[in-house]
Amino acid sequence: MAPADLREANAMRLTMPYPAIATNVVPVRSARVHARTRRSVLSLARAIEPDACAVLLWYDTVGIGELWDRTARELVEAGQGRRVLGFLAEVASGRRD
Repeated sequence: MAPADLREANAMRLTMPYPAIATNVVPVRSARVHARTRRSVLSLARAIEPDACAVLLWYDTVGIGELWDRTARELVEAGQGRRVLGFLAEVASGRRD
């Protein structure tokens, strides 16, 4: 590439608008925590319900009445995964339906 081409490319780059910045990006550490919590929730749910499809359907679509009728997914993404794990632990122990 010739020096003139580089100058032209730089001039074009400077006049191009910046790309939109995503506002819904989750920090990497938080994404890791959510992934780890999701695995824990799904693992404990599988101990209660052996059908993996049913567990995934429950995780994504069924609101937990005692936890503000929010799904396990919504709770995990909101940082409330420990509450879901506590709920599932009580179900697994037979203290709750």
